[in-house]
Amino acid sequence: MNTPKQKIVVLGGGIAALSTVYSLTSRADWRERYEITVYQLGHRLGGKGASGRNRQLADRIEEHGIHVFFGFYDNAFRILKQCYEELDRPLDAPLARVTDAFKGNPRISFVEKHDGEWSVWHWEFPLNTARLGEGGPIPTPWGYVEVLLESMVEWYDQVMKDTPAELAAHLSERLPHKRDFLPGLIDRLWRSTRPNLLEALRDVIGKLQSATDDVLGEPDRQRRSDRAALARLTRRTQIVREAACGLGRHLDHLPSVRRALILLDFAATTILGLVRDELVYPPEDWRKIDGIDLRRWLVKHGAAETTAHCALIDGMYAGIFSTEHEVGAGTMLQYTLRMLFTYRGAIYHKMQAGMGDVVFAPLYQVLARRGVRFEFFHRVDRLELDPDRRQIARLHIGRQIGVAAGSYEPLYDVKGLPCWPSEPLYDQLVGGEELARSGESLEDGWTAV
Repeated sequence: MNTPKQKIVVLGGGIAALSTVYSLTSRADWRERYEITVYQLGHRLGGKGASGRNRQLADRIEEHGIHVFFGFYDNAFRILKQCYEELDRPLDAPLARVTDAFKGNPRISFVEKHDGEWSVWHWEFPLNTARLGEGGPIPTPWGYVEVLLESMVEWYDQVMKDTPAELAAHLSERLPHKRDFLPGLIDRLWRSTRPNLLEALRDVIGKLQSATDDVLGEPDRQRRSDRAALARLTRRTQIVREAACGLGRHLDHLPSVRRALILLDFAATTILGLVRDELVYPPEDWRKIDGIDLRRWLVKHGAAETTAHCALIDGMYAGIFSTEHEVGAGTMLQYTLRMLFTYRGAIYHKMQAGMGDVVFAPLYQVLARRGVRFEFFHRVDRLELDPDRRQIARLHIGRQIGVAAGSYEPLYDVKGLPCWPSEPLYDQLVGGEELARSGESLEDGWTAV
């Protein structure tokens, strides 16, 4: 006796929906198990990530949102890498492989306001040889402590390297008649009389690293040696944090130095918080601190207000379209640390065309080829619950407009690349000419059609 196929209806073709359908149809026996239909309002997939080409204006890309993927998007790149391989475009075709569709960029620029003046903070991240879509181990909170300590050494070295040049530039603006010999003089003075506080700071960072070496693997609450090492780590980290904040107050007129000291304060405060709130002990549970906003969590553990509201933290909030008090500290901190320290190849990868062209057209082509049905121009009018009000019993789906040939082919060719148009392909629709003249958008949730 044949088991009837399970009918699966997917409402809307955003990235979550299509990723789910991709996973379901990656099973070898999916055709024997399921019938999958995706119902989509209007003429294109993508949801918030949809984009289209304006056929009336040189096929220009029209989209909303951010068209970059961060380098730690392991699952997204894994799916897209497999998708491009299955699509198997000719190697000389546009965007033939996922590495053609995404190009790594090592620089992130944050805009910051300091003393009433706006400036751009360019941050270069070294490229690495890790490959997109292959994943890898994700650090535990204790793993991030070790990584942050390594970064603190780099940021300290940046303070030592940049301070003489920035100090000379700062003084040259005020003493233009001394401009020619100031850099050499300051450099010689700096090398011979480096501030004791900075030298002491480097010494403490070194002792911090030795404190982590005293912990055998992941910290254990039961091991006295681990508890003692973490206590030393906490005391020394607090010294670094206080020193960074103190220096920052005196050197905040030197941009590179100020920023490096902010990063030192952020790293030290994060280490303090992870140890004090016992996130460094297994099992890993970032949600333990989700009851407080990240900025408040940083200040709670001693960070300067300028650190909690620095361009880096502002940029992370803006990157997920959030504002203060909307994201738990654990979730936001893990996201920030993953972005900074677990990227593959480059800190972020820029799409080489619109998101619709790079992400949703290949996904659509692969899923349609696999046998998934796509019903465009369908709206959800109403959902009905069962008598127990525990699950959906009935869907009411309306057709927005008829398709002349029975099925709608949504993509068109732009210089060899399959793309979504910014408007429907009216010649495939019943009454398409009238719809085009009306200017009615079938993607508008309030559309009358």
